[in-house]
Amino acid sequence: MWRPSCTRLSEAPTAQLVVQPSQKAKLPTAWAVTFVLVLAVLESAMIWWRITAAPLAWICLVWLLVAVVLVAKSKRPAGRLLWLNLGAVLLAVGGVEGALYVNKHNNPYIMPPGVRFVGDMARPNYFIEMPVTGLGYRPRPGLHIQATKMQHNAALYSVHYTVAPDGLRISPRSSADVRACVFMFGDSVAWGEGVEDEQTAAWQIGLNTQGRVKVSNFAFTGYSAHQMLWQASTGMVAARSGCSASLPVLAIYQTLPNNVARVAGLRGW
Repeated sequence: MWRPSCTRLSEAPTAQLVVQPSQKAKLPTAWAVTFVLVLAVLESAMIWWRITAAPLAWICLVWLLVAVVLVAKSKRPAGRLLWLNLGAVLLAVGGVEGALYVNKHNNPYIMPPGVRFVGDMARPNYFIEMPVTGLGYRPRPGLHIQATKMQHNAALYSVHYTVAPDGLRISPRSSADVRACVFMFGDSVAWGEGVEDEQTAAWQIGLNTQGRVKVSNFAFTGYSAHQMLWQASTGMVAARSGCSASLPVLAIYQTLPNNVARVAGLRGW
């Protein structure tokens, strides 16, 4: 006699639907990533070509945004970690570049817009000799030039600089009765930028002592304590000053406060 067979529901065969990921579904994401990368390359090129204010900082910002997008789009932990670390590096580099740019505009040695030198000072490789071992640069020995500094169409100063054959700015002749020596070190303050030879501090010291103090001006525009140290430690001061070892010596170092940061290595030069 026929009997209908009953099968438990749990024992019934089940069909498993396996959905294979479609290759076409990845195309929009791949195209979007490619588009972002190409756009970032083009934008970086435009920034480098057109922007002069901290271009590296702006380029790092562009690629930082790209890294953020790729972190969000990446499905693999390794990919996210890669772009996350790259974004951190870009943030650090861009931040340093931005800080250096801000610090650059606070540098008193950089001339503001509209200020320029004309005449002999504007002739390339004429008045300033570089590179020079130990010093970096120096006034070219044996020159007498007219230095004119302009602000737009107005002259800030127009004076004469005379550099002796030993590379130092001239000082008054000392008398036969020299009782002491004075060495001037420092930057443009001690060198006497913007004043005539007879108006520098070194000249005035020799003049007001009637030549009994022999003055040597080892300063120059932009010089700091490291140039002074090199001049003294290599024997340049002793050789060019002509000062007798039996005479007392006074060294004067004139500079700007920002040179403290330069000596400490906190500011470039």
